Amino acid sequence: MTILQMQYFKAVCIHGSVTRAAEDLFVSRPAISRLLSELEKELGVTLFWRSSNGLALTEEGKVFYENCCDILNRIEALEKRMFEICHSKDEYIIRVGLTPATGIIIFPQFYRSFYEAHPDIKLKVVEYGNERARQLLSEGEIDAMFTSDLSWDSKLCGYQYLFDTELVFCVSKEHHLARKDHVTLEDIKNEPLIYMEKNMQREKEIAELFASHGLVPQIIMRTAQISLIKRIVTDGSACAVQIKEAIDDGEEIIGIPFRPKIPIKIGIKWNLSAEKNKKFKIFLEYVKQYDFKKMIN
Repeated sequence: MTILQMQYFKAVCIHGSVTRAAEDLFVSRPAISRLLSELEKELGVTLFWRSSNGLALTEEGKVFYENCCDILNRIEALEKRMFEICHSKDEYIIRVGLTPATGIIIFPQFYRSFYEAHPDIKLKVVEYGNERARQLLSEGEIDAMFTSDLSWDSKLCGYQYLFDTELVFCVSKEHHLARKDHVTLEDIKNEPLIYMEKNMQREKEIAELFASHGLVPQIIMRTAQISLIKRIVTDGSACAVQIKEAIDDGEEIIGIPFRPKIPIKIGIKWNLSAEKNKKFKIFLEYVKQYDFKKMIN
């Protein structure tokens, strides 16, 4: 097993497609397919379920993905540490954690604005599931994370509320519920759902809400790839419960509010030790003053 195989595997997981991974990595599709085939033979497992809807991780693939990301992240951390040793301490790189949904909602516009204001401050963006991000933030492996999990408390971290949004029920434009102005749990109790991997943000609250009505969500698939969720919902194979603006575009995917509304607070949490660096303090102050609400109105 090589680092290159793990990098190609992770890219395919992120993009949900060998073709898109090849385009992103500037390598040929056959090269990625060959290395993945060799990897599966070496490990003696099947890593992906392959269908007309794209690729989905098998149970073995999910285990390998989690550990693969951990190994690659550690390699990146080691490379970063070596870089820092060889360069001036003033070359401080702020490590920002994103979860899939919050990353899509928040980061593209914010990053462009921040970079224009502070081109001398470098941000390194990494994406993790919620529990892994918590761990890395507490350990100081990342400096800050945008999250909807503000109720999580740690003496090692500070937090700042940024804006309000809500959970919506996401369906294809052809779905029989697409024209409704709201849905209730009774409306969706039998609808097939695609979820992010276990311990996604707000999953516990969603499960408790269903349980309070004597219902169980009909989860037919989980994935680490938000792009796959978009494709599955768009073609009508399943629906999704997501933070508003995460996957619904009002055209191919319709986000229907719940009644009663399921509110979500988005904010930033940071490791308190990062405040020792003046560039991080500039970044944090910029986040606190930035008008995130304009991105969702």
